[in-house]
Amino acid sequence: MSSLLPTPGWVCRSCIRGIAQQRRGLRVRPRARQPTTEAPKVAPPPQTITLTDGTTIRIQPEQPLKAGASSTTSAQSLWEDEPTVEPPTTPKPTPKPNHPLDLEPSAPSAPLQSYPKTKTKTKAPPETPPTGPHDYNWYYETAPPSHANKTHANTFFDRHGKRATLLRSIAQFRLLPETDVPEVAFVGRSNVGKSSLLNAVMGCDTKKLLARTSSTPGFTKTMNLYGVAPDPGVRIAASSLHSSGDQGKEKIVGARGLVIVDMPGYGAGSLAQWGTEIMKYLQSRKALRRVFVLLDAQHGVKDKDRDILSALRLAGVSHQVVLSKVDKLYVPEAEEVRRVGKGAKAKSKGTVGALRARMRDLLPDIKPPVGGGALGEILACSSEVLVEGKRLGVEDVRYAVLKAVGLEGEERKGFTASKKERKKEELTEKKKREKA
Repeated sequence: MSSLLPTPGWVCRSCIRGIAQQRRGLRVRPRARQPTTEAPKVAPPPQTITLTDGTTIRIQPEQPLKAGASSTTSAQSLWEDEPTVEPPTTPKPTPKPNHPLDLEPSAPSAPLQSYPKTKTKTKAPPETPPTGPHDYNWYYETAPPSHANKTHANTFFDRHGKRATLLRSIAQFRLLPETDVPEVAFVGRSNVGKSSLLNAVMGCDTKKLLARTSSTPGFTKTMNLYGVAPDPGVRIAASSLHSSGDQGKEKIVGARGLVIVDMPGYGAGSLAQWGTEIMKYLQSRKALRRVFVLLDAQHGVKDKDRDILSALRLAGVSHQVVLSKVDKLYVPEAEEVRRVGKGAKAKSKGTVGALRARMRDLLPDIKPPVGGGALGEILACSSEVLVEGKRLGVEDVRYAVLKAVGLEGEERKGFTASKKERKKEELTEKKKREKA
C-alpha cells in the first residue's frame, strides 16, 4: 500500500513545490509580485503526471492576475519564490534645442569708449584765518591747540624746565644707554638756531644754559640728552650685579617726563663723520617719538635738508618742520614787542599772507604727492622776540613736543603739581626772608 496521502484528481505545480519545501524545512518568504499591465494570455492545456504507484495527477496551469487585482487575492502567490522582475528604466529624454539648460553664446559687447583725459588740479589744504598775534602757524591736517593746551605746555616747561638736567653727551650711537622715557630730537643745518630754540622751549635761565649757543657754525658736535620731568626728574640709573657688586647696564628712567636730544648740525660747517651717527640714531632708536627738522625761514630748504627729509621718509620716522628765525620775515602787530635780553622795542614786519605763502612753497619738499611725509602742520618761531611777554611761536612748539610724547592730556596733573610747587617755593622764600 502506498505511503502517499490520497490526493485530489489534480494539483497545481505551485502547490507541489510548496509542499516539497515544507517537508524539507525550507520556507521561502513570499514576495509581492509587481502588477503587470500585459494583456492576458491564453492558458495552455492541462498536463498529466503519472506517479510510481500508477496514480495520475493532472496539473492545472497558472492563471494570470487581472489588471488592478491585489497580489494577496491569490493563495498561490503567497508561496511563490520566483524572482521579481524590476520595471525597466526609461532613458532620460534628450533636451530639445530650445531647452533652458542649453547655453548659447551671448552677443559680443560693445567696444569701450575712449574718454578724453582731464587735468585734475590738486586742491591746496584749507587755511584758517589768524585770530591773534600768535595765531599764524599753518595746521592744514591737524587741529590747532586750544588756549588750555598752550597754557598747560607753558606751565609744564616753566616749572620743570628750569630743573632740566644734562644726562649725557654722546658721540657714538652705541654708547647711548637704554631708556624707558620717550625722546624727541631737534635736527637742522649748522647755525640754524637749535640751541637757542631749546633754551626757549625748556625755559632755562640765560645764566645757566643747558645748551650753550655760539656764533661759530657747528658748535654742537655731540648728541646732548636733556631730561625734563617732575620730581625726582629724569636720571640715569645703573643696575648692580649681584655676584660681583659691579655696576651693570645703564638705563634712563623718569616718570611723566621726556628727553630732548640736541643733534649736531649738518652742513658745510659741521664734521662729516657725525652724519653716520646721526642717521643711526634717527633710524634705530626705539624711544624716538618725533624729529623736529628746523629750517631757516629766510633761506628755505637746502639740498642737505632735502636729504634729511627723504631719509626720514624712507625710514618711516615721524617728523615735523619748524621754521626758525621767523622774526626776519614776520613780526605781528601788538602793543608790546621787544627783543630778548636787550629790552629794545621791535617793529612789526611782514604779513600773515606772505608767511603762509612761504609755508606753501615747502609742501613739495616736505610732503610729496606719493608716499609719506612730514606731519600736517608747519610751525614758525623765534627765540629772539617777545610779543606781549611771550616768545614768538615758542608755546606752539612746546605743545607739539608734549603731544609727540603723549603728555598733552595731563592738564589737571600739570596744574596741580605746579600749585603745590608754588606753595613750597613761597614757604621757602618766607623762611629765607625771616632769617635775613
